[in-house]
Parts: sequence; C-alpha cells; structure tokens
Amino acid sequence: MTVRISLDAARMFLDYLDGAVTAREVIRHPAYAAIQSHADRFGEGMDESDIEAAREGRPSRFPGLKQLDVNLPRILCLMRSIEAASVEWSATIETELHALVPHEDLSGIVVYPVIGYDWGIGHSGVVSMNLNSSHYLQNHEEFLYWAIHESFHVVYERYWLMPPVKTVRTPDQWMSLMHLALQNEGYATYAPLAIRQRRVAMDGRDYQVLQDPTLLEAAIKDFLEGHSAAAQRAPLSTEQLLDLCFGSRRLAYTVGCELVRRVEREFGPDAVRAGALENCDGFWNLYGRLLTSGKIVLLEN
Repeated sequence: MTVRISLDAARMFLDYLDGAVTAREVIRHPAYAAIQSHADRFGEGMDESDIEAAREGRPSRFPGLKQLDVNLPRILCLMRSIEAASVEWSATIETELHALVPHEDLSGIVVYPVIGYDWGIGHSGVVSMNLNSSHYLQNHEEFLYWAIHESFHVVYERYWLMPPVKTVRTPDQWMSLMHLALQNEGYATYAPLAIRQRRVAMDGRDYQVLQDPTLLEAAIKDFLEGHSAAAQRAPLSTEQLLDLCFGSRRLAYTVGCELVRRVEREFGPDAVRAGALENCDGFWNLYGRLLTSGKIVLLEN
C-alpha cells in the first residue's frame, strides 16, 4: 500500500457549505484536526467558530477562503483531476520521497485535499492542502509537487517536532528553531526538485530564487544576518523569528534547499539522504559553513 490521496475532507467541507454537516463535525475530521493542531503550534490556535467566521467573511484565524464562491466550479474541476490521477500521483509521491528517505514506511501517509487554511501543511501524520489556492487552480500538477513537499514534513515530524513558537524564548531555542526550519523546509523544497526539473515546472517563487544569482545571494545574506544576530544573543521577537524563517522572503525554503544542493555537490547523494533526518543542530554544525564557502551553481529550468 502506498501513500493515499483521499477527497473525504474536501467533500465534507462542501457538505458543510450546503448545511448538511456542522463546523464542529468538519474540525473533527483528521485533516482539519491536523490544521487545528498546526494553528496551535504556530499561532493562537483555532476552533469551529473560526471556520464559521471565515465562511461569513468575518475576521478569523482560519484563512484560505478568499473568493471561495467564485472559485467553487474550478475547485470541483481540480477535485476531479486529483481523483482521476490519485493512483499515479500517490505512487509518484512515494517514489520521490524514497529517493530521500529510502527506508521510511510511507504507507500511512494520507494526503487530504481540503478547503481553507494554508497552501498545504504536513503535520500530525497527515497532509492537508487547500484546494482554494490559485497555484493549484491554475496548474493542477502543482498540487502533486506540493504534496511531495508536505509529505516530507510528515516524515520529518516522526523524528523532530517543531516546538510551539510561543514557547521559543531563549537564544539557544531561537537557534535550534532556525536550524530546524532550514533543514525541514529546505529538504521539503528539495524533495520535488528532480521531478520539477524533469517536467520543466520551475515557475514557483522558491525555484525562481534558486535560478537567480542576485535573489539567491540576497536570501543567503538575509538568513545569515538573522542567524548571526541570534548567535550573538541579540533579542528576536516571535514575529521577527517567524518572518525570518517562514515570512514572505521564504528564507528557510530557498536557503535551506540551496544548502541541501551544496551538500550534494560537496559530499554526494548519500550525504543528502543521511542529512535528511539528522538532528537539526547537528546538520547545521556539519554543513552550515557551505552557505559561506560553497559556490552558487544555479538551477537549470
């Protein structure tokens, strides 16, 4: 049995929109329970009232429903595409992940298309991916590539779980969180890289940065400056820490992926596989220097 794709959660949310089930029933589904846990870990949490508020257009901690009414026909079309390709895509996710983590049992991973929240999360053993996302609606195959990305997070969490951000207070904790984000997001961005290159699907912002020396050098510089500030015990707020790792600059994603690429060039694919599930501080201590000593070799589209 391979990775499985299930449309149950998205169908339940459509039933909720039709009034057939309640928001409380929705949030009890494993896909939305994972979202609730993710919101708790990275922010102030959420509950069924946030789903109801977002649906009604009121302030909410449950994002991702913008233009939902307009997008519903396209969402239904995307669901049909995912259902038709589910067997092939499940096998592809497993193949690409096993290139990085060859000994992992991936059969328990379920990818749930959902409606609402973030582009996608891999958390609490499942993947939840918002169908109301423009990049999936514009190109259905982007759903596959991001499912590979998020599925890596599920595997990584089996070994290393990011602490709730609100509990990260000391400089040593900041450093470890930065190392974990760099490794986790870097490898997740790297995971679909080979198939993206084979299929010439390199238009996403992260991959555009990896193809532009000016943008890539700036991203590395920004990350290293933030890392240096934390190392020197300079105070960082939770907002600064989140922005540095996960904000609009997406530094953990692009700089992390570039670091994995430099590990591959310097030490080979076996080192990449060994580093995927290494302790994050150990991974940084082994390879972080490559961000300053390694040469930029741009991706080819």
